[in-house]
Amino acid sequence: MAPEFVGSYDAWLAMAIGTHALVGYVLGAATFGRPKVGALGAVLADVDLLFPGPDGSPLGHRGMTHSALALGIAVAIGGYWGRDVAGSLGIGYASQLAIDATTPKGIPIAYPLTAENMGVTWNLHSTDATILLVGTCAIALLLERHVLRAERGDSTADVNDGWIRRIARRYRAGETQD
Repeated sequence: MAPEFVGSYDAWLAMAIGTHALVGYVLGAATFGRPKVGALGAVLADVDLLFPGPDGSPLGHRGMTHSALALGIAVAIGGYWGRDVAGSLGIGYASQLAIDATTPKGIPIAYPLTAENMGVTWNLHSTDATILLVGTCAIALLLERHVLRAERGDSTADVNDGWIRRIARRYRAGETQD
């Protein structure tokens, strides 16, 4: 872990969860126009912190809630409220799994087929990576707020539509921005 980032494990954990929420917020806004649902999805896998089991167990941190099965269940439940909610919840949840899979501990993505943790060691929970993730999210939010919201008066803009989909729709229609 990286407690040297802020001085204590609790503060580091709060920063990690905050980073997950921010990434999910941006992805939820960008893809499905549901930023809060994306943020919820991005922290949902860490519900296991509320009921910690022994480390390495299915109920411990980075246990079964950090698997593709749990992601699928979350998306299926989100589908009750519609495709945009399911998609935003799913992309947020997947972002958490992707970030956690880059740490030395990895995640049990194939649980219950195997409880083995898998991943790559890029460590997106490191100080430098956290600063890069937060900075990238800040730039994306600024772009969305100051550049892309200006088109909201346009008949093709939908407040509940992700800005990446709006840009793709304009590109397919052959529209260009001066």
